[in-house]
Amino acid sequence: NTVLSIYIPYNREDEAKRLLSDTRDLLQAPPLRDVDTRYELACLLAAEGDWEVDPDRAIKCHQQAFDLYQALDDRWNMAYQLLRIADTKQAMEDILETAQQSLALFKDLSSGKGMARCLDRISVWMAVKMEFAQAEQFLEESLRISEEMEDQITRGFTLCHVGYVQILQGKFDDAKGTFHDALSLNLDLGRSFSILFAKIELALILNHRGKYEDALALAEETLVLAKEKNYKLLIGELQREMGASLLGLGHIAEGEKQIRTGLQYFRDLGHKVNLGISLPILGISLFALQDYGGMKAVVGEFLHLVPPAHLVDVVFGFPFLSLLQLAEGEVEKAVEHYAYASSHGYIANSIWYRDLVERPIEKAAESLPPGVRAAAWERGLTLDPLKEIENLSIEFKKQAEGRGLD
Repeated sequence: NTVLSIYIPYNREDEAKRLLSDTRDLLQAPPLRDVDTRYELACLLAAEGDWEVDPDRAIKCHQQAFDLYQALDDRWNMAYQLLRIADTKQAMEDILETAQQSLALFKDLSSGKGMARCLDRISVWMAVKMEFAQAEQFLEESLRISEEMEDQITRGFTLCHVGYVQILQGKFDDAKGTFHDALSLNLDLGRSFSILFAKIELALILNHRGKYEDALALAEETLVLAKEKNYKLLIGELQREMGASLLGLGHIAEGEKQIRTGLQYFRDLGHKVNLGISLPILGISLFALQDYGGMKAVVGEFLHLVPPAHLVDVVFGFPFLSLLQLAEGEVEKAVEHYAYASSHGYIANSIWYRDLVERPIEKAAESLPPGVRAAAWERGLTLDPLKEIENLSIEFKKQAEGRGLD
């Protein structure tokens, strides 16, 4: 029953939970009361953790499973449980420490498959910290191991993460080729999650290349498949990309609605990374709608939510923060913030950001004397993003307290 639950598609969640409930009943039944069922209980707890949406409850299930595997000296499952725990934790320091423990155990066991999967997961967290060189190094090693072992499934999702890291660096053309390779391989393997993930990222690339109609068409087509599988995280990402396409096409109100729909999925799932990426996009849509009160609400949530370790979220928030400064008449500060944002390839190489953010800032900056504008740009290039976020958080809190909104 427990094994069956792992292979049940996400759109049949109730069936999986019924199987797990039946398993728990069986383990507590009289015939098994004098039997050592620690291994079966550990498997059950691990599966319950995989299906659990609440991060705290998921970690509790996985930790209990780890403790049972440890009591049984089942080191392979101990290593795999550590990776599951790392995937569920929220604090970046805890994630990386736990993942490194998992990797060390897999190395001791000479488990190539485990090592490849661990390296792949660590690479994603390094990318969130914007440590791209290390992320690429881990991905190369993961690919090397999976190719040596002819483990095509691991290679399939690792290729997706290679493309993801390329996107975060603004290497959109390279990422396009990588995701086409990943899509082809995962189609051959029939790996639905990786297929959908690759298509979402291809839609995102089309948005950043300014091909909004093509991006919208691909996202709409993919959304149908994601809803069939009930992959809630991917549904949210697709709604966000559709919203971004609509903003690019000038359908602002409709785009804002799609982005809000995506955000609700991330809130329900407690997915902080996607919330951190999506809130600034919502803020950009509100600027286009001239809803400056709405922008203030979004920046409050963004500043409260984003942990400094998620540097990628911090950086990608700066285009929105520059528009907020513009809305408040702080043109120099807007130029400063956008200068910092555009020092990163993801922003600088994006036609979408050029259309939605750079143009209104450039237009407003024309009111500044050339020397003032140039000085603001130079200050932005040397800006400390974490210090700036800290200062903005303090300022926002003071404003909120002044309005009695703390």
